[in-house]
Amino acid sequence: MTAFINIRSVKFYPERKESRDEEYHGLYRFSAENVEWIANHFLEPKVETRGGALSQKKQMQIVLRFLSDPGFQIGIGKEEGIHRTTIYKTISHVLPKIVEKAGIWIIFPAESSTYQAINEWAQVYRFSCAFGAIDCTHVPIIKPSLHGDEYINRKGWCSLNVQATCDGKERFTSVDAQWPGSVHDSRILKRSNIFGKMRRRQQNGLILGDEGYGITPWLLTPYRNPTTPQEIAYNTLHKRERVIIERCFGQLERRSSDTIEH
Repeated sequence: MTAFINIRSVKFYPERKESRDEEYHGLYRFSAENVEWIANHFLEPKVETRGGALSQKKQMQIVLRFLSDPGFQIGIGKEEGIHRTTIYKTISHVLPKIVEKAGIWIIFPAESSTYQAINEWAQVYRFSCAFGAIDCTHVPIIKPSLHGDEYINRKGWCSLNVQATCDGKERFTSVDAQWPGSVHDSRILKRSNIFGKMRRRQQNGLILGDEGYGITPWLLTPYRNPTTPQEIAYNTLHKRERVIIERCFGQLERRSSDTIEH
């Protein structure tokens, strides 16, 4: 009779691998202490106690590895000692948790706080009444199977054209990552929340943008063909201060092993 009894096999959990200290920052783009803080901030306390449960920190490590190389799930699983299915489930769980709290960290100045944002800009820069800069950057992606040609940018490769603004302290204040690479910067702006918010403003706060945008009462762009000393001086100052958004993109790029073209 015992021949017909199904005995459940003992579940085997592969050994979880921990990176050496000298490799940690290279793999996860943050120190071990920072990864632990990020995990505690974005993820709820872990209540699962079974042997295969992943800690908050381990979940965040997996996501950070994935963000640096999205096409490498199998390799991540082997490196971390975790099955590919668990890798996929962890990514699907953690990414929405991060997005849920994006509003805590990415905040466009409200009308009531524009004056403070202008003061912060003035502490470092000279452009009167400015409180931020705007630009787009192309983030490489694998060509989608649906409407893939729409994602081919002017340089001939597939990307998302991501719009962002930043303040005088090099903090992102808005991000719009829903547009394919073929869409022009000015079109993205006109269909973004930032455009509507700035049009409704009563203050004199200004944003600096490059020549790809059209000039508006609140968005200042450089002269295309400066001729007078005043126009040349304006363009020089504009370029020197607008570059802050490019520095923000550069800092973000250095957190990833992928190349982001501006």
